[in-house]
Amino acid sequence: MLPAFTFLLAALTVLLAAAIAAGLRRPLARWVSPLAGALAVLMAGQALWSLRTSPLALLASVPLAAGVAMLGLAAFPRRVGHPPGALRRIAAAVGIVLAVDGAVRWSELPPLPRPRHHASLLAGEKTETNLAAFSWSHAFDALCAKLAAEYPFTQWKRIDWAALRARFAPRVRDAEARRDDRAYYRTLRAFAWSIPDGHVDLRGDDRGLREAEAGGGYGLGLAELDDGRVMAARVDAGGPAARAGLQVGAEVLAWNGGPVRSALERVSVDWSEEPPATAEGRRLQRLRFLTHGRVGAHAAIGYRNPGAPAASTAEMEAVPEAYPRPTGTRWDVFFGDPISIKKLPDGTGYIQVKFELPTFWDLMPEREVRGALRRFLKAGAPGIVIDVRGNTGGQDEIVPRITAFFQPRPRIYEIAGLYDPVTALFRPHPETAVRVQPRRPYWPRRVAVLVNTDTFSAGEGIPLALRGLPNVAIFGWRGTQGSFGVGEKTVHLPDGLDFIFPQGQSLDGQYQIQLDSDASGRGGVPLDHRVALDEAAFDAAFRQGRDVILEAAIGWIRKGAP
Repeated sequence: MLPAFTFLLAALTVLLAAAIAAGLRRPLARWVSPLAGALAVLMAGQALWSLRTSPLALLASVPLAAGVAMLGLAAFPRRVGHPPGALRRIAAAVGIVLAVDGAVRWSELPPLPRPRHHASLLAGEKTETNLAAFSWSHAFDALCAKLAAEYPFTQWKRIDWAALRARFAPRVRDAEARRDDRAYYRTLRAFAWSIPDGHVDLRGDDRGLREAEAGGGYGLGLAELDDGRVMAARVDAGGPAARAGLQVGAEVLAWNGGPVRSALERVSVDWSEEPPATAEGRRLQRLRFLTHGRVGAHAAIGYRNPGAPAASTAEMEAVPEAYPRPTGTRWDVFFGDPISIKKLPDGTGYIQVKFELPTFWDLMPEREVRGALRRFLKAGAPGIVIDVRGNTGGQDEIVPRITAFFQPRPRIYEIAGLYDPVTALFRPHPETAVRVQPRRPYWPRRVAVLVNTDTFSAGEGIPLALRGLPNVAIFGWRGTQGSFGVGEKTVHLPDGLDFIFPQGQSLDGQYQIQLDSDASGRGGVPLDHRVALDEAAFDAAFRQGRDVILEAAIGWIRKGAP
């Protein structure tokens, strides 16, 4: 039915365009205006279907919808019986161009339905729970009970929901008694961020708390070497740290009168973009938030600059410090490009995947990858670097299409593990298996995949789908974020807040949980080549501005070149 619906829309659009094109020099037929109205109704239906089916369909519909609008302007409703004026002729011409572009986009789309496990997740289980009418304390108790029953990784992460409830419920009751909505939000935020899962979230108005508690900084970024030393990796010119005398490469020895390592253990990471899932990820966020706090806060720092004979101490005052805008936002979806491709100076191919989402300008990222591989094969590139560092995720269904060109044979990408309300257990559903099917051109040469702890969610799917192939190696200082659950459940809480958690487990072909961090804090895609972060690598990366991870990957590729 849906393909016929789409075909009808396209056919009527062509008919309208032809009628207007034929009538540019004479009055339009009387049936043209009703046809324009009918097309507007069909276009609205198409948009609603696209919203429920796939962002691909929605984005592909934009030129067609614009074309219908322009053609409708040219045909509807007052000028029937009279030749169109100049403005309406221009609108008609633009509408015809847009309609043709929309038709081409639709003809090139891959099959649009989501993988079956998404349909099962959305249709086979209730994904929203409304506790908004409850009191704060009653809603929190009900939330804890729901998580204890339906959170997919309770056993895997060994989460004690009763202990968490006992820890946070008194704070919720206290905030409720005082009607302190900021304390209420702060408690829920701390509760959510105590769960080591990047797919857990608390959405809604933060009451200005993030800006109040973490909106300031000292113009200082830290990195920890493999031997445990904490170094100044970024010192903003003119910032508090620079005014205090710190240089890039300074070793940070003390913070507020105590050893810096002890200070790091006390740092809250509740204002990170998502809860850290692994022990490595939590450590990196602590390094980040040690140098953030409220504007006007003071910190005493002890440090030794490179080459300095002795340590120095200074006091810094936090100033407003903006957070970088992540990729994968609504702006990127419409105007960005998920794929960046270039040839490196030594001839190695380079493909950066920023996020797994279609955009207005690039509906099918796999087409760019396919074209790049053909060019690299023709040019004799010794190998390819696939860079997913900082990849913020997106749609799982795009990952198999991007990675298909590197597969010598079909392989299972993921199987969904879903909650069974009868047994109150999660069980695998083999019928939901998503497979990566090989596509041409096949890439037989070496592939180096670059990752870091900001490689998140569907972004982790690319190294997952490639890892284990004989010509593939994963490079980085740290592994990926370690959050890979499927689907999403929402609990509506009082005061306009929503608590989000994953709906199901991502399982491998042996029905084992894949990538999500476990009780020990290990998770994510492991590295084949962990690049040493020693003093020499730090100097190269942060003082000389070199990409040490990329250099290591290129060296490995060149060793395997014929």
